[in-house]
Amino acid sequence: MFFMGDFAEATKVFRKITRIESRYYPAIFMLGAAQICLGHTEKGMQTIKKLQRLSLWNSLSHAFQELAVTLDKAGFKTNAQNLIACAAQIDVPQSAIPLKKKTTWKDEPTPLDRLLKVS
Repeated sequence: MFFMGDFAEATKVFRKITRIESRYYPAIFMLGAAQICLGHTEKGMQTIKKLQRLSLWNSLSHAFQELAVTLDKAGFKTNAQNLIACAAQIDVPQSAIPLKKKTTWKDEPTPLDRLLKVS
């Protein structure tokens, strides 16, 4: 659903999962991401901010990065860029989201570099 672009259905599924298990943190993150991709940006950011009090918050930038790259590869570049923008807005530590160009060992831009058009 999610990676096929059916963000409305993904939102329903992740919401149901979080109602059943309120501390299933991956589902909370994905619910927020689906809400952001659906265009409910504020609601999605509020959902993800529920994770802020947890120790995993400091490494959440890795989840944003991986999800954004995967969305981009699935053809949802705008959604991927919105997701990264929202991560910055809710003060997710930026350890995995590069501030300047990073390259692979072959000196080629990484998928995230291409997504963010970092120079």
